[in-house]
Amino acid sequence: MRRKKDIPVEEKSYATLFFILSALLGFVTLWGFWNEAITRRPWKAIQQRFYQYEYDKTKIALEAAKQELPEIETPKPLDAKRLSKLEQNISDSTIKLDEALQERKFLQSEADAINYKYQYALHHAKAKHETGDKSDPEVDKWKKRLDEFDRQIEGKLTQDVLSAERSLADAYRESAAFYEAGGHIEEALSQFLLVQKYDPESEALPTKINNLRIQVESLRADITAKAEVDKLEAKLSSLSPLKRSFWGSLLESPFHKTRSLVQYYLEDFEYTADRCATCHYAVDRSGYDRFAAESFEVEGGDEGQKPSKQLMHPLVKVGSEKVLIDDEEAESDQYVLNENGLITFEDPDIADFGAEVEIQYETGYDAVLRTHPYRDVLLGNHPVEKFGCTPCHGGQGQALTAKSAHALTHAEFWLDPVLGLDEHTSELSEQLSRERKKGRRADQHKITNLEKDLEDKRSELHGYLYTNCRRCHNEVMMLD
Repeated sequence: MRRKKDIPVEEKSYATLFFILSALLGFVTLWGFWNEAITRRPWKAIQQRFYQYEYDKTKIALEAAKQELPEIETPKPLDAKRLSKLEQNISDSTIKLDEALQERKFLQSEADAINYKYQYALHHAKAKHETGDKSDPEVDKWKKRLDEFDRQIEGKLTQDVLSAERSLADAYRESAAFYEAGGHIEEALSQFLLVQKYDPESEALPTKINNLRIQVESLRADITAKAEVDKLEAKLSSLSPLKRSFWGSLLESPFHKTRSLVQYYLEDFEYTADRCATCHYAVDRSGYDRFAAESFEVEGGDEGQKPSKQLMHPLVKVGSEKVLIDDEEAESDQYVLNENGLITFEDPDIADFGAEVEIQYETGYDAVLRTHPYRDVLLGNHPVEKFGCTPCHGGQGQALTAKSAHALTHAEFWLDPVLGLDEHTSELSEQLSRERKKGRRADQHKITNLEKDLEDKRSELHGYLYTNCRRCHNEVMMLD
């Protein structure tokens, strides 16, 4: 066997070495990609959960909206030839009315000129009247002409105007009936209102207009409901499977924005960058509150099945609910509440009585993906875009991991830990974090107890949900 150094260079094989180096290069590339896209960016997984929450909530809202959506009758196509004829009739009648009005206006202008001369003659005849001379030919002449003009205006010309108005009213009435027969209610109402303008003494018209107004309001409500369904469908389609899956964190690109880093530049607070909303993605979005309340009437389902109702939140902490049926507290054996928000009533006959149900419960959303408490008041007066989170809650606004942002362990030099999440609660927080990371092997009972202990500790220490407003409003006497 030849020694390796005796083998000519042309005959040497480096396949094994190249294979090992290629495999090592591939491994390092995959590791680098994974570390860059996943390990160092835990906020992507949080946003993935949010999009799943949003999808489930939107799907529930869409199904509820579709159940309440009435059928909207499509108006019949209008006969173009008939419509053109009606419009021409209205145009001709309008022209006749304008001509009648114009003729009466011209004669009225002449009557005004005669009236001026009549008044002028009266003024100059005043001295004669005072001396006892009651007659004045000039006054009599203009008075006679003025009376003649008034007779023409109040007689034939006014009758011509009234006749033209009646003709126009009839034209609009015919057009309104045409629209109403075709199911075009709004157009019919507008035409009948014009009929009322030119025929105000019609006794049947107010009732007709009132009925049409009721129909139009109902139609507009139906159209609004349909638009809401279309909006929910569009929103549901925008929450694509890519956004809601692990691949959304890997395949993000400018063309498929599945994850987004949220940053606010706080100029009024030492020009700080605040990125808290990158993880607390729902902090300024409604519908992710910790507690929820609903009321509804129980409706019957298919024959032989127990009546059920899907709550508006897809995640519910079972055991936290309080249920009232017809203002009486329900027993636990009267219903079954699932974690997905479906409540089923054990008594099939409860729907026959139309029972009113009120339920209060705690939602199952992750704490990081909850709506800010009292959002309308606090964030309404302190917009996140301007105030961010750290001025009230402390923490490191620039950080993008919970450890760095909250400064739980003080392992690194952070000047501002999150209020209520300092060394007093760090041990509990770390235990809870370690248990949650176990996934399916996690002890749910232990997690529940740790969550309760942590919440009690935060409440005891007036934690981050109870920050002191006087850090800024120190001169205000009453903070209501």
